[in-house]
Amino acid sequence: MSEVDVSRAWILVATHWDGYRDKYADFFELNEGTPQSQFSLIPYLSETFAEWLMNTLDFKENLKRDFMRDKTTERWDLINSEGVTIEVKSTVKENTFRQNSVGTSIIAQRKSLIMKLFMEKSGINRMKFVRYKINDDDLGKPIEECKGKWINVTEETVHGNIWRQ
Repeated sequence: MSEVDVSRAWILVATHWDGYRDKYADFFELNEGTPQSQFSLIPYLSETFAEWLMNTLDFKENLKRDFMRDKTTERWDLINSEGVTIEVKSTVKENTFRQNSVGTSIIAQRKSLIMKLFMEKSGINRMKFVRYKINDDDLGKPIEECKGKWINVTEETVHGNIWRQ
């Protein structure tokens, strides 16, 4: 499983949260991105959806499902009461979504699990998880000095039936 179909979740979120679907539609009506859309609207749309997903997905690891948006730091977007951090990355470009690599604003984000969301006009219907894997010879070094690569960890992160029963 290299990506997850989250269209069912999208329908639930877009239907039950007043104004969310309208704000999402507003984003796709823009001819060009604006600073307001880049730094406010897109994070709101993707992080709100990601928060809901992180609290409903069936994880292979026993994670406490009390994730909240964390606006106190630039290091990550979501955090739970156990200190598990998630950085949310969204894109409207198919090829960017398919790639495992992500651009991070600070190197420390490489320590977080990264949730990638593909934003289409019809909604956020696909998601995957990636992580930065450090080369073995760099183990123990500060993340800033490490070399490595981005790998898809969706299969290792969620069960095949991704929703909690």
